[in-house]
Amino acid sequence: MVAPYHLQISELLRKEIQSGGFSQGDPFTTERQLEERFGVSSITVRRAIQTLVQEGYLYRRVGKGTFVRRPKFEEPLGAVCGFFQETEALGLEPSAEVLAVEELPADPATAEKLGMEPEEPVFWLRRVLRIGEETVALSDSYFPRAIGAVLSNCDLETTPIFKAIEDHLGTRAHESETVIEAGAAGAKEAILLGVPKGSPVLVMERTVYAVDGKPLWVNRYVHRSDKYRFRTRNLRGSAKRVLAEETE
Repeated sequence: MVAPYHLQISELLRKEIQSGGFSQGDPFTTERQLEERFGVSSITVRRAIQTLVQEGYLYRRVGKGTFVRRPKFEEPLGAVCGFFQETEALGLEPSAEVLAVEELPADPATAEKLGMEPEEPVFWLRRVLRIGEETVALSDSYFPRAIGAVLSNCDLETTPIFKAIEDHLGTRAHESETVIEAGAAGAKEAILLGVPKGSPVLVMERTVYAVDGKPLWVNRYVHRSDKYRFRTRNLRGSAKRVLAEETE
């Protein structure tokens, strides 16, 4: 079934806003310009704009016009998948810029998560993650040496890590453990994220496991809190029971 014209137009405009074509507070395209662009009536354009207002992408100021309100990118928690898959599922365009690829000794915390001894060599990958033209996160990934040796031959700016590991190693990521906390951008992080030093960020640390329970890699994401948020839906249960299961 073909969607009504105003919904088709609002979907297209929504993607343009999400991709970074506008900044927060920018005046939005006028109704007359949209009528000429799409060849539709003023009623259709107004309904499309009203849809975006209701969704939080636009807001109106009496006597001033319509302006852009950039909503945060939202990532649902629970599914075991990567940045590229989550972003593409939303109809957006993800990209990554590789900043560092090298072998280094594992610090105690990373070694424990990967089930190895401190100072054992790990493969470190640092990337800046973007949606459209907007930088949204800094990603540091740590892999056991054997996995890193394979990934070093992959184009990690265009190939999702999940896909690279599955295609080249025949290993499928099965589950993950994730911790999210508030933080402040350090000097280097601030430069890479394009924010002032000390800006609030969301720090997510995740360990990804194979079907047999063996850790595959560890991620540390630093998300811009003005661009990103997480969503989860949970079933009611006993906190005591959950804690008991974790300590068994």
